[in-house]
Amino acid sequence: MMPIMSGYEALKKIREMEKSRKEKSTTIIMVTAMSSKDDILDCANLGIQGYIIKPFKHTEISSQILSYYQKKS
Repeated sequence: MMPIMSGYEALKKIREMEKSRKEKSTTIIMVTAMSSKDDILDCANLGIQGYIIKPFKHTEISSQILSYYQKKS
């Protein structure tokens, strides 16, 4: 868990800031120990591009980043 706020709270704050600034959506890949379907759906509803459950292989992160940017281009 993050010390000041949870990753989910940080995700919500990022999305709120984007609305007030009318910025394009920030690419977010969650890396978390939270693995319930509700956790994943809550994050998906806030527009994440990826969700990796700990423990993970480092190649999973690079794979998801590359996959997202290939779709975008």
